[in-house]
Amino acid sequence: MDTFERKETKYLLTPMQYIQFRALAEGYLVPAEYPESDVTSIYYDTPDDLLINRSIAGGKYKEKLRVRSYGSGETAPETPVFIEIKKKFKGTTYKRRVNCTRAAADAFLGGMDYERAIDAWPLADAQAQEAAHNRIALQIAGEIAWMRDHYDGLAPRMDVRTHRLSFVDANDPELRITFDADVSWRQTGSAHEHDLFTHDERILEVKCAQAYPMWLVAVLNECGARPQSVSKYGRAYQAAMASAQTAALAAARQRQAAAAPEPRRETVARHARRSGLAAFASRVVAQLAGAGDAARGFPAASSRKPAHANR
Repeated sequence: MDTFERKETKYLLTPMQYIQFRALAEGYLVPAEYPESDVTSIYYDTPDDLLINRSIAGGKYKEKLRVRSYGSGETAPETPVFIEIKKKFKGTTYKRRVNCTRAAADAFLGGMDYERAIDAWPLADAQAQEAAHNRIALQIAGEIAWMRDHYDGLAPRMDVRTHRLSFVDANDPELRITFDADVSWRQTGSAHEHDLFTHDERILEVKCAQAYPMWLVAVLNECGARPQSVSKYGRAYQAAMASAQTAALAAARQRQAAAAPEPRRETVARHARRSGLAAFASRVVAQLAGAGDAARGFPAASSRKPAHANR
């Protein structure tokens, strides 16, 4: 399916909540068509990160542009991917996407005409390649092209990876439930990948067009799970900004330390005076000790000879 319109609600589960949910949902859920997958999403944004900042700020309308692939490892030019526009308005999510190769996606999002791009780098599956030319796909490609041209400098900004388990309600396949684990992120072009969560949390996402069934409401209540905003791109962006700020502060401290002035001359002179007074006091004590010896009939300390000297 190339278009989706549904409610998507996320919950952040601790490891214990995840185990509890899976146990309580036993019998209500069955594996989806693709029950397990590694998902990589490349998020596009403007140079000033307008789209994600607008999303984090809240509001009734949000939109994202991403290239998504399924499978482990890096994508090759011929790897099938989906170019997706994801929009959220008043709590309802609208997702529209086209299927093409990674090379065609890069060319199209870089400014090339959609049909020219998918013909230059076609999908290996002849049926999928034909579907990429149908009326709905061309309409969605037009919407993507508008977004590409509307936002200046739109380019890959963040890569997010996750391992996903997918289920559907045994009695209603339109109700989908996914669990995302091992979520990691890296800024596009960077070799450094970072874990998004530190305590093995999982993202539970419920996707449905209607109200929750009673069993799901009961299971969520029993687990103590509460809906919350858990945008993977949003959290990855915030983590990247925090890391950049920490690095900037450390660099500023290093520059301050390197630029610190040498001790002033007055300070050096003060230390010298203190050292000189200490040496003078030592000489006075020694002289007084010598004078005391002379008054008692003893030779000065400098003229004394060791007891064995006259032997």
